[in-house]
Amino acid sequence: AYYLPGRLTAGYETWIEQHRFLDNNRRLEADLRLYSPAGRHALVLAGMQPGGRYRVIWAGRPVTPRVVPSGALEIPLENRPGVNRLVVEPV
Repeated sequence: AYYLPGRLTAGYETWIEQHRFLDNNRRLEADLRLYSPAGRHALVLAGMQPGGRYRVIWAGRPVTPRVVPSGALEIPLENRPGVNRLVVEPV
């Protein structure tokens, strides 16, 4: 259930302020706040439309996701102060 298209999953140290999937789960826009200690990364799982290639931007910087076997994206997020924007879009 974690890997379904249209699902954003975060751990206990990540608060999802808001999110929306667009274009039949080919684009994600989310505002997130991380509560992990400075210097640590958090992970989120983004269930995108299978078979696509995606670009990920976190707090204005590119991030390299890992594609898990189901096709979902495992995205490492650097801890930055405040609420930051995550964007996943097709390449």
